[in-house]
Amino acid sequence: MLRNNLLLTISSIILISSMIIFSPFAWSKNSVNIGILVDANDAQQNILVSRLRQELELLLSSKYKINLNEKNILSSHWSTAESLDNYITLSKNNTIDIIISVGIITSSVVIQQKTFNKPVIAIGIVAPESQNILLTQSDTSGINNLSYILFNRSISNDLDTFFQISPYKKVALIASSHLISQLSLSRSKQSKMLTIQKLMERNGTEFVALPVEKKISEASDKLNDIDAVYVGYLGRLEGDGKDKLINTLMKRKIPSFSFTATDVERGVLFSNAPKLPIDKIVRRLALNIEAILDGKNASTLPVSVSFLEKLTVNMETAKRIGYSPSFNLLSKANLIKRFTASNQEVLTLKQAIQEAISANLDLKVETEKVNVSQLDVKLAQANQYPSLTLNTTATQIDKDRAAASFGNQPERNTSVSIRLEQLLYSESVSGNIDIQHYILDSAKQGYQIQKLDIIQNTANAYFDLLRASTTRNIQSENVNITRKNLDLSKQRESAGYSGRSDVYYWESQLASAETDYLSAINQYKLVQIQLNLLLNRPLDNDFNTENFSLYQGEYALYIKETVKKYVKTPATLERFTQFLVVESLNNAPEISQLNANISAQQRRHTSSRKKRYIPTASLVAESQRVYTRSGAGSSASTTTQDDDTWSASVNLSWPLYSGGSISTEGQQALTQILQLKDQLAQIRQSIELNVRSNMLDLATKFVNVSSSQQSAFFADKSLSLVQDSYIKGKASVAELSDAQKNSVIAKQRSLNSNYEYFSAVINIERAVGKYTLLSSPQAQAGYIQRLETYFSPNARIGAN
Repeated sequence: MLRNNLLLTISSIILISSMIIFSPFAWSKNSVNIGILVDANDAQQNILVSRLRQELELLLSSKYKINLNEKNILSSHWSTAESLDNYITLSKNNTIDIIISVGIITSSVVIQQKTFNKPVIAIGIVAPESQNILLTQSDTSGINNLSYILFNRSISNDLDTFFQISPYKKVALIASSHLISQLSLSRSKQSKMLTIQKLMERNGTEFVALPVEKKISEASDKLNDIDAVYVGYLGRLEGDGKDKLINTLMKRKIPSFSFTATDVERGVLFSNAPKLPIDKIVRRLALNIEAILDGKNASTLPVSVSFLEKLTVNMETAKRIGYSPSFNLLSKANLIKRFTASNQEVLTLKQAIQEAISANLDLKVETEKVNVSQLDVKLAQANQYPSLTLNTTATQIDKDRAAASFGNQPERNTSVSIRLEQLLYSESVSGNIDIQHYILDSAKQGYQIQKLDIIQNTANAYFDLLRASTTRNIQSENVNITRKNLDLSKQRESAGYSGRSDVYYWESQLASAETDYLSAINQYKLVQIQLNLLLNRPLDNDFNTENFSLYQGEYALYIKETVKKYVKTPATLERFTQFLVVESLNNAPEISQLNANISAQQRRHTSSRKKRYIPTASLVAESQRVYTRSGAGSSASTTTQDDDTWSASVNLSWPLYSGGSISTEGQQALTQILQLKDQLAQIRQSIELNVRSNMLDLATKFVNVSSSQQSAFFADKSLSLVQDSYIKGKASVAELSDAQKNSVIAKQRSLNSNYEYFSAVINIERAVGKYTLLSSPQAQAGYIQRLETYFSPNARIGAN
């Protein structure tokens, strides 16, 4: 027994010793040197190297000492020859244990080597058909010491998608000359995936490759007969050169499609690629390194990394080139820069209000009413001024009558007369002037009423637009969440946690979510049209809105000072309401308008009484000169002829009887005065009611801001937990659906609560009759001072 145990111990020691001796890294005492090949020292590849260093430290520091020295990071400067030289340098460097190639050019050069004397991992295999990659059935390279990371991306699929959403006749691939040189269209190299050539034949289109090496014009000068461009990897021109290409395509209004999602952010129209999460790539790379260090051959490591393809559309680019996506595409694609075009107007709330005041048609009508009333005043005043009339007369009578007139009436004569009329006093005229002044005051108050209403309507329309924007964004997010839940249901089905019914349920929910999203987009446009109508703009005018915050900027007064301090307890709320009632009764143009109308009727009644005993007095003066006399009777000698005559008179008149119209007019004025006073009492009650009801609404909205934010926070946490439980088979599809709906509703309420609060502020200020929120800082300070003075004698502000 003892002998057997001794033999077993010796055998174990020999086995462990042999594993240590023959382990690939045993001789290095767990110290591992990694060499890295890159296309260039650009920001993106530097970030990848930095994150890899962090990930390796986190994952392997307990077992190995990982060395990533800068001297072993070699750049090819976009040169295939230098890429090959760098690879040979590292492969012959006996201190380098693992080589990592990063970049399309470098990786393409590396993977074309026939043998590898040390483990190599390549990153940059973005187009398998362009780089002659053949996978084994087990999803490995099958080549000793070689592994790579292969994304599920295909130029052929992209070109097909491009054709489906934006049909073209001739499409050009613009890419680095190195990438294009490897592009193969040979039918013999087809696998299960259609080659580019067969795709072109099927769609009846043409394909041309335009390589670039040193400058973008190598390709951009050849776009005359091109109606679509696929933007590939541009090598050394990935930076400013690609931006120049994208701008050229937009200027020429050529639709573009890119292999990467980041290019869409830069201005390319489409991409079917996901935003590659660098953490996932780095983690796979680190796990491959760990597997190699643990003794696995790189040829046996899985190479495929799958990402869910998602079509992304740059809506700003679409607008610039005149491309209009279908409604189906709008509901399914990820839309970026839809409402944030860089060259698009940003309309602030104050700008919208100011524009409405100057351009709104309803307000212009009220302005014209004031102008008409001003002219009525001038017309009434004109009766007080003298009237001066000049007359010229030429007269001819029959000869017999002229001869018999003894020279008093010659047969022909011409004369000129001037007549002056001056009203000395008229109660009707004087009363009408006063009445027209009151009517003018009433018209001005009507303008103020309309102005306050227009400001309120414009502000609320602006907030409605912000709410519609929130709804649109929430519905877009809901589509993404539903897609995620659909993926989770497929994973549950694969794991055996649920059947196909969950997948069907989320497919149905996704269709509904996409419909709701499209509806939200159209609702946003409808609300924007309504705001354009208030601003008297073209109804199809498009613009962006400003970012609104309750606690920052010029709109924060009611949070920082007023509501936060005085809407805390029922007592302070009532006191604040009383203050606003007083302010509203002092400010209300409705009251001023009724007072002006009452004054007009009172003056009318006074005038009707005075007409009975105060006469209308007027002065009339006239002078005449005869200039010529001719014909019979013109030379009579028996009469002295007087060519100059004049007269002056003062007239007084009393209306002794006018059919009862004066009495009726006075009674009518009295009746209208009583009616207007009843309306005044009614409007005072209505104003106070509006103030009180709007203050209660404001208090509710103020509390709702914080409570809705808490509700959204916890609803989001609940959704995350339920999603996690769902994927683990611990939650049902109904529970996940409920959690998602609650999260969407809570988030929408939270975001909208800010805008609803500001709408409540606008409504209370309309009821008060003055928009302190839009006043100058000095006016706001004065308002706060009056408020504090009102509170100071009996103030009892509730404690926190």
